[in-house]
Amino acid sequence: MKRISKSYLSGVIVAIIVVALFAGENLLSSLTASNNLGDLPRELRLSTELGLISHNQNKSSSFLRKSVTGKEFASLTSNIMSMLGHPNSSVNYLVKSQIINSKQLNSKLTRKDTFEILAHLCIDLSLHFPLQYPKVSARNYNDYTIPGKFAAQAAYLQNRFIVNGYSANYLGSGRNLTAREMIYFLYRFYEAVSLDIITARDSAPLSFIDLPNAHPILPGIRNLSAHGAFDTLLLRPAFDGNSFIEDREMKEMLFGILERKGFTFNTEKIEKLFDKSKRKNYTTRREFCLVLEYLLDTVSRNDLSGLISYKDINSKSREHSALVKIAGCGIIMGYGDKTFRGKERVTRFEAINVLNKIVSIFWKPFNQNDSELKGNYKSSFTGESNSNVSRDEFLNFIEVLKAKRDKIREIVGPGKRPSREESFYKRKAQLLGNS
Repeated sequence: MKRISKSYLSGVIVAIIVVALFAGENLLSSLTASNNLGDLPRELRLSTELGLISHNQNKSSSFLRKSVTGKEFASLTSNIMSMLGHPNSSVNYLVKSQIINSKQLNSKLTRKDTFEILAHLCIDLSLHFPLQYPKVSARNYNDYTIPGKFAAQAAYLQNRFIVNGYSANYLGSGRNLTAREMIYFLYRFYEAVSLDIITARDSAPLSFIDLPNAHPILPGIRNLSAHGAFDTLLLRPAFDGNSFIEDREMKEMLFGILERKGFTFNTEKIEKLFDKSKRKNYTTRREFCLVLEYLLDTVSRNDLSGLISYKDINSKSREHSALVKIAGCGIIMGYGDKTFRGKERVTRFEAINVLNKIVSIFWKPFNQNDSELKGNYKSSFTGESNSNVSRDEFLNFIEVLKAKRDKIREIVGPGKRPSREESFYKRKAQLLGNS
């Protein structure tokens, strides 16, 4: 996971344009739909974001179950090669170079066929790119013996988790390849080769194939890495920031940070804050909020109880109490429209933003007399709403509102209908909890 070089990025951009020309609306629709794909398997989600398949295809069980022909596999392989920057990426080249047999184009591929096509592809790509073959031997399957000429390539496919077998060490060699398996194998292949290319070209710190080195989230990821968040978490070549974070991943990141800091914490209590009855084990905003409350329980806070108000949260609920506590530490979890949306799932990008705030608090404790006060609804998730104001500016603003309110009441007198201006300042004061 190294920095993406300019030449590599240029190749990817050109490749995506080529894919867009052939995929029609698939690429554009996939880019706009990416935020709705967070709960899909990563291979399907990222293949959609790259434009390799359409949003409708990755949601279609009938499409994913169908057997694929050699021509369909060759077409998608051609797109992958274009994205890698291969000088010859046409289907004709695949046939002429004997990566795929011409007789296979109109036939359904088996998993054995696919394994050998990918092995041939490794041999060809090694002539153009620095593939890093592992120093381990390939293992045979109970239903398939790997030919000696493919030994190194088979080890690459196995060691990089590109091709998975079934239980009891079976490849399923005679089974027809499904569209789902095709997408899985080819995306993993693209990811593995991309990582090899980037690793060989640069030696930058922790980076990912889907994040340019100038991406604003990278410093946050690297900071969390330096503070233990990924000590026990396996990071893949693609960061996949729009995907939802699993409870397991969230807990590993939290525990890593706490252990690196040397804090004593109750693992069992944290575990109980995650709802085990959920249909899918993705962390929700509500769960994240309650976990943060537990972590920040002893941290010095500003009292923002009069400011924290969400349209979808009861002021007497546990969530509201938690939101007030963590807001006092400088973490605002609501959206700019003053909603909390507790059932929404947390993405990896959102988790990185908030956990960096946790790290800054733990390594530099929040000061009760800090000159900065989150007096607005700027979300620690999204950065929505206005910029911060100083504490003195905020308190002066409250005093001005009170003075204007009292002056208007003095002019209007008791029993009279308040003017539009008085109504405005009254609503403003009520909103800020100072009526």
